[in-house]
Amino acid sequence: MIQVQWLQQQGARATAIPTASPAQPLQSPVGGANGTGASGPVTPTGGSVVTQLQQLQLQRQQEYQRLQQLQAQRDHVAHHHATVKAAQVGPGVTQHVVSAPMAEQQVDGTLLTPTTPDQQQGAGGALLVNPKTKTALANMLSIRLQGNAPPPEHEPSAAGTLRLMTAAHAAGGVSAVGGVGSAGVVRPPPARLLLGPAPPPAALHHQHPHQAGVGGNKVYAGPVRPPPPRAQFYGHNPNLKLPPDLFLLGCVFHIVEYQQSWGTERVTRWAEAIQRRGGEVEVNYCARVTHVLCETQKHGVVMQALRDVKRCVTAYWLSDAMLRRAVAPPWQAIHLPTMYSARERPARHHRVAFSGFRGEERETLTFMVQHTGAKLTPYMTRDNTVLICKRPDGAKYRRARDWGVPVVTAAWITDLLLANMTALSQVEAFYMVSDDLTCASSRNQSSENTKCDLLTTDAWKMPINITQESHERAKRCAVGAGGRRAKRPRLDPELPPPVAEPPPPPPLHLAPRVIFSAVSPAEQNKLTVIIRHLGGIVVTSAKEASHLVMEKLVRTCKLVACLVTVKHLVTPEWLYESQRLNKFADEAQYGLRDDAFNGTFKCDVSEVLLSGEERRRLFEGVTFFLTPCVKPSRAALTEIIELCGGKVEKNRRSYVSIQEIHKQRPYSYIVLTVPNDLHLVYYLLQSEKTLNVVCSTEVVLSAVLRQKLEVDEFLVKID
Repeated sequence: MIQVQWLQQQGARATAIPTASPAQPLQSPVGGANGTGASGPVTPTGGSVVTQLQQLQLQRQQEYQRLQQLQAQRDHVAHHHATVKAAQVGPGVTQHVVSAPMAEQQVDGTLLTPTTPDQQQGAGGALLVNPKTKTALANMLSIRLQGNAPPPEHEPSAAGTLRLMTAAHAAGGVSAVGGVGSAGVVRPPPARLLLGPAPPPAALHHQHPHQAGVGGNKVYAGPVRPPPPRAQFYGHNPNLKLPPDLFLLGCVFHIVEYQQSWGTERVTRWAEAIQRRGGEVEVNYCARVTHVLCETQKHGVVMQALRDVKRCVTAYWLSDAMLRRAVAPPWQAIHLPTMYSARERPARHHRVAFSGFRGEERETLTFMVQHTGAKLTPYMTRDNTVLICKRPDGAKYRRARDWGVPVVTAAWITDLLLANMTALSQVEAFYMVSDDLTCASSRNQSSENTKCDLLTTDAWKMPINITQESHERAKRCAVGAGGRRAKRPRLDPELPPPVAEPPPPPPLHLAPRVIFSAVSPAEQNKLTVIIRHLGGIVVTSAKEASHLVMEKLVRTCKLVACLVTVKHLVTPEWLYESQRLNKFADEAQYGLRDDAFNGTFKCDVSEVLLSGEERRRLFEGVTFFLTPCVKPSRAALTEIIELCGGKVEKNRRSYVSIQEIHKQRPYSYIVLTVPNDLHLVYYLLQSEKTLNVVCSTEVVLSAVLRQKLEVDEFLVKID
């Protein structure tokens, strides 16, 4: 087509050239006169010139005939392809006739019509001469002769095929015009459909069902593109070899939020543990900080750290890193701070139970449930809203199926912890456990899909750099560990100090029976040796104890229980002095007193110890019922209640039975519960006439410290 247009342009620019004067030299159309090669006008006289013009005219005529033959062949082939495509289209599928535009326009006959010398003279004696005409016609002829094969179709791209499939789907509702047996005419869609052989099975999922129904020829999406490479996450640089004891080298921590929720004392111990393992702790946030230890992403420092591309993790990540003795990117949802505050926890209206989880798995899920705000129950009732199941079996699973309670995988609580709120509304769609699908496989698939989602920033995509000072310290430690250890000098064994002969043991009924509380294990071992050397007895039950040893006053279950039974509350100094005296010293000089403790709990420990046998009749005639999730534990509360003369029942009483007891003697039946178990005692709280028998566990602990049962202060009420 380009050559034909060029010929037309040449014809448009052709001009009539007058006959040259005799003084001008003759020129050949293929060469210049006298070897100059310059082009010029040609006279009609001369035999050689006329012969060349006749040959040129003959060539033009032959070219015109060949072009007409090529055009006829092209029309025939296009018609044949359209007929074949129409025959291959199955019934019920719209026929798309795709015809390519004409490659060339009709050749102007006036341009290629043979012209005789007489006709040229009749036109005013003018002649069309161009030295490049012959070469152009030869090139055009060779191109046309070689261009019979259709050009190869290019391989479509995925995006282009998607657009074509979308256009075909949009045009799918257009039906052919005409009845049965008539050839309907349909306008082609705006985009061209690429038809070809059936794609490989790997590409079938890219087809639309509308095109899949075409027999033999299907729309294909080209080669399937491989998935993009997964992002790489790092702790330390993989090329660094750090000593196991200093695996936190290069890590600078800043701790926020935990001072209020866990206490300053515990956070201080965390900082000491970090420093012992090569890390550093910054009191204030600065550019040196590499890790921010936090609970939520709502804190101002955490927001700034995320903008600064810092690693924000929770204390659970630090604990697991300590166990692994290596710094690794977070691999559990509990390792990342939540995106909501304590008041915005998404699952606060849910009541959750577990089935099939043991050990570390159950402990991790328990923390996750607590951080989402859901209430965890160790039992399964109709009031439970969700059962997190590991496998589709067990009594809880069957009960949940019978009661219509949703049974979900662990991915449900993971997505909630990651602030995926669709998990609340689409439980049955994505998280349900069926009999043929185990929760373990679903949990692994979910954890694999959300592995990259756990890393909220790009901080973990860069390895942790170690400063020169830290690196030198690591090298020294490595050399020291790999080098040869120096031999320890041999020392003569030290002679043990002279041990005084043990005193004669006191009578068995007068021997001190000592119990420990809030004393470190190492200290207990030393004190136990002293007690047994002096003839005393170490016990573990408050019912048998006569002396309670504590370093400082802290309200523990042992302290509350021992306040009912023991005679003396002393410090460890009493035992050290007894060792020096080689007999038990006087307890009066080593009594434990703390005015701050007494003021906090509105009690007087010294007065309680002087109450004598009255302490054992504090709950006499009172019956208690404990719900399953009470804290302190059911065993500890039962021991305290029974030591004070009370009684604990295993089964709940009905409203009518409790009402009759309450009329005979107020507060003779008390139900102890916690917020997670309120649904079990709603029948006592939602009545028109509340019995005022549902209390928190604080009523028992405070009653022992104050030696007075005060129910009204600890009653549980609902709005």
